[in-house]
Amino acid sequence: MFVKQPLILLPGRCINSSIESNYLQGIVHEIYTKGSTTKQQVNPKNIEYIHKPLHVCDMQTGPDYLLVLVKSDASNIARRLSVRHTWGNISHPHIKVIYLLGYVSVVQDLIDQESFKFKDVLQGDFIDIYNHNTNKTAMAYQYAVEHCINTQFLFFVDDDVFINILKINEYLGALTLPFKSKLFNGYIVKKGKPDRDKSSKWYLTREEYPCDLFPTYPAGGAILMSMAIARILKTAFPYERYIHIDDVYLGIVAMKLNIQLQNDERFELLYTPPMNLKNVFASHGYGDHKQALPIWNFFLSTMSLNSSMDLNKHLYKSYKNHDT
Repeated sequence: MFVKQPLILLPGRCINSSIESNYLQGIVHEIYTKGSTTKQQVNPKNIEYIHKPLHVCDMQTGPDYLLVLVKSDASNIARRLSVRHTWGNISHPHIKVIYLLGYVSVVQDLIDQESFKFKDVLQGDFIDIYNHNTNKTAMAYQYAVEHCINTQFLFFVDDDVFINILKINEYLGALTLPFKSKLFNGYIVKKGKPDRDKSSKWYLTREEYPCDLFPTYPAGGAILMSMAIARILKTAFPYERYIHIDDVYLGIVAMKLNIQLQNDERFELLYTPPMNLKNVFASHGYGDHKQALPIWNFFLSTMSLNSSMDLNKHLYKSYKNHDT
C-alpha cells in the first residue's frame, strides 16, 4: 500500500517548516537542473569522516545491487561482531554491509582496530549520542550517494535488527522497473505524536516541532529504498533543519518532497520469534549477541541452508536469475 502524504499537515506553522514545502522541492529541482542553488543551507552540507570502508564502495566499483547500512552506537562492538557472524556474513560482490558510527573517546582505540581488521566501518566526526542520530543518518546518505554510485538499493537497519537477506533479495529481484526507482519501504507510522516529556530522549520542544502530529514516517529500524530516492533526500537534507529523531526527520523531508512511502507488513516493529523469521524482511529485538549465533543457525535450517556459504551460493544463484 502506498501512502502519499499531503504537502500541508495543518495550517500555518504546523508544517514544521524551516522553509515551505514547494520551496524545498524547488531547491532540489534547481540543484538537479543547474547543479547548484543560491538558497542558504541550515545544516552542514558535508560530514567529515574518521574512518571509511575500504574497497566496499570505491568510486567505480561499489556494489551494483544492494548496500546494507547498519546504524550502530560506537560502543556496541559486540552487536556488530554478531551481525558480521550471522546475517551480515555475506561474501557477494553485488551486496555489501557497512557499519555507521559516531565518535566515543573511551572506545576509539577499539574502533580503530575494528576498522583496520574488518574495513567496513563508516565513522563520522561527531559525538555518538542519541541527539546526533540524524547526523549519522545524513552521513550514511552522503557516503552512499557520493561513493556507491552504481548501487541500486539501500537498506538502512539498526544493529539490533535481524534481516532476512534472502527474502529481500527475492523481493528486489521481482520488482518491475517503475517500482525500482520509487522504492521507499518500511514499517510506516501514521499519526505519531511528539513527546513533550522533558525527561524523554524523544523530547521535542514546540520550537523544534510545533505540531501535535508527525507526518507519516518510516520507523527507523529498517528502511529499504532505491538509490534514486536516496539521492533526492540527500540533496534536500542541507536545506531542512534537523530534528534529532531521524526517522521522523525522514518523514518530514519526504512529505515536503511529495515522496510516497510504502508500508510493508514484512517489516516488523516488534520482536518476531525465530521460527517466524523466514517470513519477514526485518525484525527488532535481536541485539543479544550471546543468542545471535544459535538463532542464526536455526534460521538457516528453516531456509534449508546449512551455513553462510550455502547462503552466499543461494544469493549468487538468485541474483543471476533476475535482471538487475
